[in-house]
Amino acid sequence: MSIIAINAGHYLGKENYDPGACNEVLGLTEAEINVAVGRKVEQSLINEGHEVVYIHKGELHEITNASNEANADVFVSIHCNSAANAEAHGVETFCHATSKNGKRLATLVQNQMVDLLGLTDRGVKTDALYVTKRTDAVAILVEIGFLSNLVEGTLMASEQFQDMAAKSITQGILQYLG
Repeated sequence: MSIIAINAGHYLGKENYDPGACNEVLGLTEAEINVAVGRKVEQSLINEGHEVVYIHKGELHEITNASNEANADVFVSIHCNSAANAEAHGVETFCHATSKNGKRLATLVQNQMVDLLGLTDRGVKTDALYVTKRTDAVAILVEIGFLSNLVEGTLMASEQFQDMAAKSITQGILQYLG
């Protein structure tokens, strides 16, 4: 049994309010999509017999500390992308540049997202993101599409898309854990 930390990025609560990207035309915030997908990933992993630490609110250092204190084996931060160019589209996954296991996990999850969601493959990218750099676990950050893109934002609002996004992330994690 592995310990998996799932971070639904951004937060709509009174403390640390940070909705993330917003699509005002659709009336959607990134935080609400991330929570919907994150809770589905959490439940799927529990159903597979894994211990899950669900982390949603807090500053970045509190999020990484929660994962580290739980001795998580894997950390996945779930996000929706946004760009000034409303035509930007696709899925991408980030890992820390020096983490071979992070690259492997990111590749497995990215491949599952591309296969199951049918969105453009923007690839696996390396970046020194706070959560991938400061988490002791093998850590990735997934972008399940562009909320700023009307087509992808509309998809993200649907429970069917959220189910498939969660399934793709879960399957990538399970493949990694072998």
